[in-house]
Amino acid sequence: MGSFAERLINAREKKNLTQKQLAEKLGITPTRLNYWEKGKREPNIEMIGKLAEALDVSPDSLMGWEYYDRQNADQIKTIHKYLNFNEFLEQAGYIVKENILKWHWEDEDDPFQRVQVPDEWEIVLSKDGHEATFTEKEFDDLQSSAKAFAIAVIEGKFFKRVVEQQK
Repeated sequence: MGSFAERLINAREKKNLTQKQLAEKLGITPTRLNYWEKGKREPNIEMIGKLAEALDVSPDSLMGWEYYDRQNADQIKTIHKYLNFNEFLEQAGYIVKENILKWHWEDEDDPFQRVQVPDEWEIVLSKDGHEATFTEKEFDDLQSSAKAFAIAVIEGKFFKRVVEQQK
């Protein structure tokens, strides 16, 4: 199945999109997409959802995940929709704001290719007059924890239903 980077390149090429075209669809810089395709970084869960939508593939295929029951495809799409972490937080009443702390220019000498690339950012969550700031890594850890919990709950309910239906 290959790496995430290989699956991303394959999906982009199947849609006959250049890196620049896909980056424009996603509202990101081509350099950021290039980092993902070279395996230097991986996108967060929110961006995986956007990538999947832009490339007309499922998020699980981009991630290399396999699911047990293809009959639940609609339920899986719904789950992925809610795994869009920022959207999930906003539905829970949080305001999500990203602040770029450090950035640099790539292709600075070429005015047509010059892109501003964020190097470090923080995420600020606000709710009910309270605010909490997370580094990118801390926010990624928060997303991973929430996702792992959601998957554990889903798998628990799935296997419970399997056992019930086998009786």
